[in-house]
Amino acid sequence: MTNSTGRVIFFTAVLSLVLLAGIAVVAILMHTDPPQEVPPPGSVIVSKSGGGQYKTISGALKDAQPGVKILVRPGTYEEQLLIDKPIEIIGDPGDTGKAITIRNTSPCVVIQVDHAVVKGLTLEVRAGIRETILMILRARNTIEGPCVDISQGQPVLEDCDIKSAAVAGVGIRGPETSAIIRRCKIHDGNSNGIWITDGATALLEDCDIFGTTWAGIKIEDEANSTVRRCKIHNIQNAGILVTDNAKGTIEECDIFGISFSGVEVRDDSSVAVRQCKIYECQQHAMYFHNHGSGNVERSGMFNNAQTDVVINTGAKPIFKECRIHSGRGSGISIEEGGHAIIEDCEIFGHQKYQELCIRGAADAVVRRSRIYEGKAGGVLVLADGTGTLEECDIYQNSFTGVWVRQNANLTIRKCNINRNTWQAVAVHDVASLAIEGCDLTANIKGAWDVQAGCEVRATRNKE
Repeated sequence: MTNSTGRVIFFTAVLSLVLLAGIAVVAILMHTDPPQEVPPPGSVIVSKSGGGQYKTISGALKDAQPGVKILVRPGTYEEQLLIDKPIEIIGDPGDTGKAITIRNTSPCVVIQVDHAVVKGLTLEVRAGIRETILMILRARNTIEGPCVDISQGQPVLEDCDIKSAAVAGVGIRGPETSAIIRRCKIHDGNSNGIWITDGATALLEDCDIFGTTWAGIKIEDEANSTVRRCKIHNIQNAGILVTDNAKGTIEECDIFGISFSGVEVRDDSSVAVRQCKIYECQQHAMYFHNHGSGNVERSGMFNNAQTDVVINTGAKPIFKECRIHSGRGSGISIEEGGHAIIEDCEIFGHQKYQELCIRGAADAVVRRSRIYEGKAGGVLVLADGTGTLEECDIYQNSFTGVWVRQNANLTIRKCNINRNTWQAVAVHDVASLAIEGCDLTANIKGAWDVQAGCEVRATRNKE
């Protein structure tokens, strides 16, 4: 019995020692870096858990020679990257599918070099004490830097996920700066998504911009940006704002769910908008004012909460081949000294006010356009407004086809004004109308409603 007990005690002790030795070996292995990877030629590897040549990106940047590619393995890196030499920083998750996150309370990436590439990173500026106070007070942050701060050269930013509680997700500034931003997601910021300013230029392609407190994209102060195939949505201010002598080209973009206007152009700035869709904005699809101008072509504006397009205070846009429809205000309103040329457009199906309104010393030329199915009428010109309608079809509106009033002056040539619920044309309140070569037939209440004191010059019309 004694010998058996002794053997049990002996074997138990041996097993305990083996187990403890195993635990010690595992602990040592857990605290030992994995074997170091051999980087591809011209590259170095950063791995927070070891296995690369560096554990921090800043360390790799400090030692990197110009032209080196820095490959970053998954992990969260609490640091700021100051790029002042021509290099590439590439997020390289391998087969893990895990994120490579750069996190800071100030700019994550600062680019001060002529050529650099940043690709495949998640970049996040967290709120510091100052930013937290500003958010509590619902005040705008105009002090701290953006998540990505670009102030020099022609850098490329690709395939990044950017979230910033600071001034902007991406800030691009300076007349010597021309940045390229591709396939990036920029979202949930406490200010602008992308901010191009101070004479900088930028190309933005295939980006998803959403959830910002201020503009999705702000182009200002003589900057010039091209925005192509981007989604700008669920923004608490304007979708794209172009201001202070800036220029923008917006192509094949979807702009929707905006709390203010989808595109706002003001203060002597101009845009070219092509093949875009702007819809479900709480104000206007497009707002031109204070001498803003632009060319809008082959674009759709629809289902917006107020008038789809507003043009005033010296603004001078041109619209061609656009479909503007189904909003809860007017289709287009030109007012307060605004000017517009509208050609080959469809304007229809609005719930309130006329499809096209010209008022307050504004003027417009409308050619070869279809204006129809307005719940409150087709065209209204009033309050000293002036305009010309040429070769247009104005039909099936729930009030008059064309209403001219309050000292307004309108010229209509070669138009078809038919099948409207009231008259083809009404002229009231000392207004003036010149109309020639038009078809005014098949309106429910006839061709005319002309008040005394109005001047009408009608020639070669079919009634």
